[in-house]
Amino acid sequence: MYKNAIITGASDGLGKELAIQLAKKGIKNIAICGRNAIKLQAVVDILKSHQTNVYFESFDLSDTQRTQLFFNNVIQTFQTVDLLINNAGSNTKKSTLVDLSIDELNYMMQLNCISPALLMRESIKEMTKHKYGLIINILSTVCKHDIPEFCGYTASKKAFEAINHTTRKAVKNDNISILAVYPGGMNTNFRDEQRPTYLNPHDVANIIIKNIDTPENCLMQELLIRPISENNY
Repeated sequence: MYKNAIITGASDGLGKELAIQLAKKGIKNIAICGRNAIKLQAVVDILKSHQTNVYFESFDLSDTQRTQLFFNNVIQTFQTVDLLINNAGSNTKKSTLVDLSIDELNYMMQLNCISPALLMRESIKEMTKHKYGLIINILSTVCKHDIPEFCGYTASKKAFEAINHTTRKAVKNDNISILAVYPGGMNTNFRDEQRPTYLNPHDVANIIIKNIDTPENCLMQELLIRPISENNY
């Protein structure tokens, strides 16, 4: 049973559902972060109602220095981490490369790749000490097919996917598992309008949490979830 978890992007959507379901599962210590302080506080209140110890900070994960400070504070509070869920991410500019500014591309690379990789690196250092840990990286089905208008988002997610795959092999002998999750379209605030036929974040979180506990001789490495209504692959 994992005892100390970190979840990014936990103020809403899938991250919120993951945090709540981990608390219900009995995870003792949960650290969360998100950009919306008001929404994050509401999640904190829910987690505490399940007798969970909560550490939280509100900031933009694209800030790598702030991300490093957050991690350091979590370790100072909970001493270690054995479960990391890199959930935060966003497609802040939907366009082809021609209409994509370097600043926009850089922001998505920082948010969707660099900071999650930083948290992976630091968590692995802690997990290696105890030869135990799980990292769940929420990627996207854009890693499986190419959409021209999602140029920057796809580039950042595929870059992080490469880090996921190479690191997964590097830490295997230290009893650290890395699970890549590829959700299709989800009905969250990630989108400008409601998509009721898309995946429900509660359901996706439930599937992920069910795959946390696997037999010792089994290694879950990839999980792909698509809504029935999605046909763009």
